[in-house]
Amino acid sequence: MAAHGIIMDDEEVASKYLHVVPPKYTQIALSIETMLDMSTLMIEDLTRSLRTVDDRTGATATSDNIKLLLTEEEWTARMW
Repeated sequence: MAAHGIIMDDEEVASKYLHVVPPKYTQIALSIETMLDMSTLMIEDLTRSLRTVDDRTGATATSDNIKLLLTEEEWTARMW
């Protein structure tokens, strides 16, 4: 943003950052906004917190997006 001449303080940047996180980060974003002092939060700390979510959840965070695709023969064989 600074490269485009837009001057924002860290609190504004952190707030905007938390409002555009992907849906899997919504709960942690809400927790950060309510539990931490946004005026002292640095982007590096915020990014570290969000990365921790990925580290702890691992592959399970995307398990809702996985779809099992079967051929018609496989589907029919499973039905009977």
